[in-house]
Amino acid sequence: MALLDHSLSTAAFAAALYHYHVQRNTLSIDAIKDMRLAKFRLVSGDLSGIQDYIYHTAREQPKGASKRLRARSFYLGLLTELAARMILEELGLLCFNRIINAGVRFTLLVPNTKATMDRLHQIRRQIGRWFFIHFKGLLNLNLDFDLEIAGQDFMSGRFGQIQRQLAWHTEKAKILPFASFLQVDRKWDPSVFLHENTCSDQGEAFLDKLGSQLPRAGSICVARADSTAAAGADHPFARPFDYYTIDVQQGYPAELSNLTCVLELVPPPDGRALERVKYGWLVATYVPRISDQDLQVCNQPKVQRWLASVGREEQDEAQSSQVGGTKTFAHLALDTLQRLPDGTFRGQPLLAVLKADVDRLGFLLGFGFGGRASIGRMVSLSRQLDFFFKAVLPTLLARPPRADPEFRNIYVVYTGGDDLLMVGPWNAVLRFAAFLDDAFKAFVFDAKAMSISAGISFFARNSPVIQAVMEADEALEKAKDAGRNRICVFGQVLRALENGQFLDELICGHVLGIRISKSLIYRFLTYARMAQDTSRWHNLAWRSRMAYDLARNVEVEKDHPQAVKAKERLEQMTVLSADGSSIDKLIVATTYCLYQNRGGLS
Repeated sequence: MALLDHSLSTAAFAAALYHYHVQRNTLSIDAIKDMRLAKFRLVSGDLSGIQDYIYHTAREQPKGASKRLRARSFYLGLLTELAARMILEELGLLCFNRIINAGVRFTLLVPNTKATMDRLHQIRRQIGRWFFIHFKGLLNLNLDFDLEIAGQDFMSGRFGQIQRQLAWHTEKAKILPFASFLQVDRKWDPSVFLHENTCSDQGEAFLDKLGSQLPRAGSICVARADSTAAAGADHPFARPFDYYTIDVQQGYPAELSNLTCVLELVPPPDGRALERVKYGWLVATYVPRISDQDLQVCNQPKVQRWLASVGREEQDEAQSSQVGGTKTFAHLALDTLQRLPDGTFRGQPLLAVLKADVDRLGFLLGFGFGGRASIGRMVSLSRQLDFFFKAVLPTLLARPPRADPEFRNIYVVYTGGDDLLMVGPWNAVLRFAAFLDDAFKAFVFDAKAMSISAGISFFARNSPVIQAVMEADEALEKAKDAGRNRICVFGQVLRALENGQFLDELICGHVLGIRISKSLIYRFLTYARMAQDTSRWHNLAWRSRMAYDLARNVEVEKDHPQAVKAKERLEQMTVLSADGSSIDKLIVATTYCLYQNRGGLS
């Protein structure tokens, strides 16, 4: 466990104990040492309805989806951050009493006193009311603070039970959302039940503006809603919980009077060194930007005509392309193509959604430490995972490995806590999925108990993103059902795409002395499909037909040893096992190769 996490946990206990004994007028050494009394409560906050909310308008309005996605995902993270700050501020506690900060979830350590409970009930009702009015039940921050804990419960060997109880209380809060607002004296209040049956569009203008500001935003200024700094912040979405006001700044504000805090976005969008950040807030705000090389491609007449075929809203952004500007989904689709020497393009201009999360994280938090479970270790694990997804990953995209510069074109929709959602060129996303797996294993020092599963889906640039996200979610579940620590793409579960890249090299003639046709790759895919379903009698001939096809249509010049090895590898790929694993690999490899070598700009 890091000394930092131990120090933060100690400070959280000290602050909660101090408030407990001061409010109960028992501030003495003997009373403080008594570990039998339930002096603490854990407050859990968990934002639910995220996926439905983020993709609500994307389902019906695919135009400008990139701007809406970055605005909504960022805004939800900001709401969770401000909710935790509001609770701590109202209870007179400091930031280190937030012992877990995991994306849109948090856990606070607070004193178990009547004054604390009364204020928590008021805060939950205030936050629930704000969410209910402005999001019409589509989104809610579920708060629970029923878990009472004594000091002795935090001792080694007992803390695992606390973790399991906390998980149960968090799930319980989701069963009756908005109950604190809809009930009065534990009775339902019919007068507050009725509202429009669709989510209000009043926030769309605010979120559209936020989405335009975020690529160059440097900080978020936060003030109390009743302060002079709140003047002009009259939009409901700019006044979270009617308690704060927020304002987006490109840099650091020159005037700090009446501001509660300034959250500088990390990593900084202007490339500033981290030592110049006064108060950073880790948030994955990475978006791909247009480079000099991109601009040269975009200025070609054929490309301009293709970009002009997109929807009006994306077209406005595409037509104003300039170096440093934010890439739209149309730009990202263009990045999937390879420009040939004759000026034409090859490849399929598709985008991909990558959805991934850490396997068995709940089990790891509850049982992973065995008898050594402690609050410090839980805090350390949670903080390190959040750091990987919010800080390490965006850095890998902004400064990609030399071997994979295309990673800079991958768009972070959401990442934090223990999961992520990204959109980018389909071929770059496929390579990044495998790279992500290696990067995570290196980050956790190859700990066998920790792994990532991922699902990938494909969509056209002008198709609804929500459909692709749902398909990626299904692919993620399929990867987990297959045993976890896997990637599911093209409906198949696998861990590598080297064979697809190998087939692409053969088609393009990059391996001297051997070349195969695209039609042969099509037939390989057909044979693999036949091998999947041998219940039909005519599919039983797949093995002999593929062997004959391979021998007849792949010629190798014996003077090229590299070509001889390439044919041997090709023969190994087409020897399909009965368990289906090699069939899945061949389907993925051939599909990858075909997507890479068809289409272009129409």
